[in-house]
Amino acid sequence: MIARLYGGQTRCLIGFPDQGALLCDAGVSHARARSNPHSLTWALVGSGLIRIILRDTDEAERLLREALDLAHEHRMPQWIGFAQALLGFALCSNGDPQTGIKLQDEGIRRLHAAGSMLMTTLFRMDLAKSLIGIGELERARLHLVAGQSHRESHGEDVCAAELERVEAKLLRAEGAPSGAVAAQLDKAISTARSQNARLFELRAATSLAQLWRDEGRRAEASGLLAPIYGWFTEGFAMPDLKEAKALLEELG
Repeated sequence: MIARLYGGQTRCLIGFPDQGALLCDAGVSHARARSNPHSLTWALVGSGLIRIILRDTDEAERLLREALDLAHEHRMPQWIGFAQALLGFALCSNGDPQTGIKLQDEGIRRLHAAGSMLMTTLFRMDLAKSLIGIGELERARLHLVAGQSHRESHGEDVCAAELERVEAKLLRAEGAPSGAVAAQLDKAISTARSQNARLFELRAATSLAQLWRDEGRRAEASGLLAPIYGWFTEGFAMPDLKEAKALLEELG
């Protein structure tokens, strides 16, 4: 189960999202067949995380609600915290930011109270995303700084490129000069390339191409994004690839 989950996460990040999702589904099926509540909760949380990475938040919400119910039923405080933090982000993405942000906060507090620091970088980053979405930029900045600090102190680099992209998103929302935003996005692209994280590379490149489009630099935007998009051979129904394709068509 664990091998399938982490193998699925890796496949998604390196640019094979369909294969990754299938591995996650296999991990959940494996756990269900063994009727072990701990294994099943772990599998559901892990699969929910991967659905969030793929921006399939409807499926993420379904998986994480089941995980949270199981974690409560069997009194597994760490899994309660994980499920709350991830489910909260899914709820924000699905149109309920008030409930979602409260749940994200509660999940992070529960994990830290239990002595668990694992995935703090990701959870702080996701909470910052949620707060940017409702315009609470000061709170977003506090959580993003906390996520960056945790990454530096604990070496949680799995979402490093996405963390840098969210920094650019926040800078833009704060009204920073476009040059500073572009430099941050270029940093995110470089980090993703150094890690072979094709999904995060595409996401950061799409953001930079959008910025350049808005500045009238259409040829440069297309030249950046087209080869990255063209590398992908699957996952064309997922939001990141659909958005990149739509942008390339707009750019001509």
